Amino acid sequence: MSAIRHGRATMCWPQAVRVVHWNVRRCRDLAEECSVARVVHTLAELRPSLLSLNELDVNSTPELMPQLSARCGLPYSSFFGHVRGTYGNALLSAEPLREVEHVHLDGGTAVVSRDGRRHRIARGMLGATVRVAGVHLRLGVTHLDHICDRERTVQLEHALRSLGGDGGGASVGGGGGGA
Repeated sequence: MSAIRHGRATMCWPQAVRVVHWNVRRCRDLAEECSVARVVHTLAELRPSLLSLNELDVNSTPELMPQLSARCGLPYSSFFGHVRGTYGNALLSAEPLREVEHVHLDGGTAVVSRDGRRHRIARGMLGATVRVAGVHLRLGVTHLDHICDRERTVQLEHALRSLGGDGGGASVGGGGGGA
């Protein structure tokens, strides 16, 4: 039995809540080999109750989310492919996800592509509310700009506004840059 003190009341729940975040890098290891089996095995051993993922490519690894759901006991999930609808962030949970939203974040470093065109590196955030230890938690999963501190600030401010104001009741998880 785990307990958390909230004001004067103590809330108890039968097991600890384990939150895990992983940037799966398109499920490619350092040798660029497919690492779906390793990711699923590792996460199943960690037994998360809430799991967030960055850099998930559902075109190249369509089996990842169903396998994680089954092996980790996380029946509720959402995916936001902010890049071409197939590459982005995911959230899997033991509890239902409510008020799910997909947000294209402001900002993003402008880069020149191989063909000489300028484009902005798009970032997205998957927002949701989940009940954790009797409390409704508003959270967001994103991968902030990896090039520019100023762009990360713009994106984080947008994420916090989208999640509900000043961020006092929200949590943003993810990676990027110096994070």
